[in-house]
Amino acid sequence: NCPTSWALRRLDRAVRPPEVQADSAVVGSNVHRVLELMADGENLDTALAHALDEAPDAEALAAQIAAVVGTAAAWGPTDPARPTLKGSEVRLRRTIDGIDVAGVADAIELDTVGLDVDAEWSVSDYKTGDAPDPVDTDESGQPIWDAGVTRQPVLYAELAETPDRHFRRARVLYPKSRSKIEVDLDTPRGKVLRLEARRWVAWNTSQLHRSIAKGFFAAKPSPTRCAGCPFVAAGCPASAAPTAG
Repeated sequence: NCPTSWALRRLDRAVRPPEVQADSAVVGSNVHRVLELMADGENLDTALAHALDEAPDAEALAAQIAAVVGTAAAWGPTDPARPTLKGSEVRLRRTIDGIDVAGVADAIELDTVGLDVDAEWSVSDYKTGDAPDPVDTDESGQPIWDAGVTRQPVLYAELAETPDRHFRRARVLYPKSRSKIEVDLDTPRGKVLRLEARRWVAWNTSQLHRSIAKGFFAAKPSPTRCAGCPFVAAGCPASAAPTAG
């Protein structure tokens, strides 16, 4: 998204000090880690202890992490023991329109487990924040969200697709409010979102290639983008978010 951030990370190999990591990032990453361990069979206390051992700076947020994990574990769509779950933190990699794309899907699921129908696979992405409001409704009154809300799991579905495994649904799950945003990728809108995700990758890759060719990596500041950037706290002059010094 931001050529400046990319250049700092990939060319300068700049490293963010762990003490400046945003609380939201600490909570989010550790919630993912704890749920992954629980999906592998560990109980909540053991999984939480292992996650905190790997990230000592998260100890101050342990109660908040445990609360979010507890809510997620008790909610069907994010229950680590749900029978539909076939893989957590699944690494994906594929060439899309000539571009090598990689990602890590929070959950790969077989929605039709135990049912006498054709297999229907889905990708789920977890968010520890609040669910966004829809931007519109369709002709039947169903809510429509901005394409950016579901772009990540839609892109993961594209990466995970194989001749033997068709991904029909992409979901964004918000355990905090127990909200779910789901896209049926076989509908006309779902097909548009698949195409939008591919074009998003192509556009950002072409812009990055232009930056590399020019040797100039212009920043693209925005409150949302800068809020998740590891270099904001280091005092990025183009930042649209408050800096730590």
